[in-house]
Amino acid sequence: MNEAIQTTLADPSVLNSTLFCVSALFGQILHTVKKWAEGYHYTHASIKRFIAAIIGNLTGIIGFVSTGALDGMQTGTLIAFGLFMGLSANSIINKGERTEWSYGQRLEKVMHRRKGDAGYILRAAAITLAAVAVGIAVITIMVW
Repeated sequence: MNEAIQTTLADPSVLNSTLFCVSALFGQILHTVKKWAEGYHYTHASIKRFIAAIIGNLTGIIGFVSTGALDGMQTGTLIAFGLFMGLSANSIINKGERTEWSYGQRLEKVMHRRKGDAGYILRAAAITLAAVAVGIAVITIMVW
């Protein structure tokens, strides 16, 4: 049994996939603990969202492992990528006990933010331009 585990983990792609899976699950657990420490009760608020976050994280894990994209990654990059994927899956899907806003409530929040902050549009434009520049740089690097 011990020899079979050592033989399996000697393959770099299996080791990378295992490390990524553990990191992604740990990232989701870290986000849940962070929100619990802030006073949110994820598992009690909406068990459906909690399960959906787990399914979303597992789907992302299966997707990345099956593509083979993890094979050439360095260990630190792999761990960081897994942690952020788990954290993202949990923070996007699992909103805990936060109430959903209606369209009117969202509009009121946005309009209030715009009225109180004169530089809002300039900051939004700067962020958009920066995102476009990063996208162009990534595409240029990939094509080159």
